[in-house]
Amino acid sequence: MKAAYIEQTGPPENIKVGNLPRPEPGPGQVLVKVRAVALNPIDLYIRSGMVAFPLAFPYIIACDLAGTVEQVGPDCKRLKVGDRVWGSNQGLLGRQGVACEFAA
Repeated sequence: MKAAYIEQTGPPENIKVGNLPRPEPGPGQVLVKVRAVALNPIDLYIRSGMVAFPLAFPYIIACDLAGTVEQVGPDCKRLKVGDRVWGSNQGLLGRQGVACEFAA
């Protein structure tokens, strides 16, 4: 899938666009086909390295999304394929951001 990502923190010039593996939803998660992404100040802080969070590189940037449920993981009870959703995935603690075609 196409994604905007970084391989190290630093200036905006570090942002790359390329293909990364499509994620799979885990227990209680869904896979979202991303339709829109928003950038916030926290995204700048994370990308630049101004906040010292451990990131898994390549790290997909951005945290806010809107989209459609594409796939439902095990034990997901509230959502179904086709539901329109919005949310925030900070992309921290081992999770990726959402500037990509699909996010779990």
